[in-house]
This record gives sequence, structure tokens and C-alpha cells, in this order.
Amino acid sequence: MLETGIPKLDDLLGGGMPKGRSLIYYAYPGVEGRVFGMQTLYNHLKNHHSGILLTTSCSPTPLFKELREFGWNFFAYVGEKFRVIDTYSPLIGIRDELGIPMDEPEVIESYTLHLLREMEEVGEQTLVVVDSLSTIMDLCGCL
Repeated sequence: MLETGIPKLDDLLGGGMPKGRSLIYYAYPGVEGRVFGMQTLYNHLKNHHSGILLTTSCSPTPLFKELREFGWNFFAYVGEKFRVIDTYSPLIGIRDELGIPMDEPEVIESYTLHLLREMEEVGEQTLVVVDSLSTIMDLCGCL
């Protein structure tokens, strides 16, 4: 089981999320739901596991600075076992040094290619967190 780092949710799930399964945190529009995925990712990294974050709605550096308010230092984990695929910065024409820029973020196949490449690097048994699935659906015309 993969603990989410959210005690009440882990209890409801019977100890956490089964490995090899997906968990989607749903939030109503206007409600900040990204924090739940980020808490799960931080808990995973803190316990010496690998992770990949796919940013779609902001650049990694400002996001990680914001998450310091929760006591989470994602900066300390970026490297061999933690990668950040950045789809947002290339869209607005900037480069964020923490992220791996994604080519063609409006093409759904780009996500598969980038994720598979990074999973090979950090290990296939890794936690992948997408900060906003709806942003990908909007960009790629999946709605």
C-alpha cells in the first residue's frame, strides 16, 4: 500500500492506495485541489521513493516556493529520483530550471513520451502526480 500522507484518507482506503492503482483527487472548479496530490507526492519522496510531477498550471519554482508554507521542501528532492516535467513554462515562453520542458504540450502523445522516458530514468515503480488533468484535457482538445 502507498500511504497518501493524509491520515483520514489512508484510513478510508484501508491503509493507503494499492500499488499499481490510480487515485484522482476531484475538486470543484475554484477549489484548490492540487495540494492533496502534492501532499501524497511529498510523503512518497520523504519515504525514499521516486516520483515524477507533471506541472500543467504553473512553473515548478513558484509552485515549490508556495508549498513551503506547508513545510514541504520539494527543492531538496529534485534530481535522480524525482523529476519534474514542465508543460506550463514552455507554453508561456519561459524556462524554469527545475523542470524538464515538454515539447508540444498541446499534443497528447507528448505526455506519454515524456512520462515513459522519465520513468525509465527514475524507475517504473514510481509515483506520477499530475497537478491538473483538466488542463491537459483543455490543451489537447480531449473534452
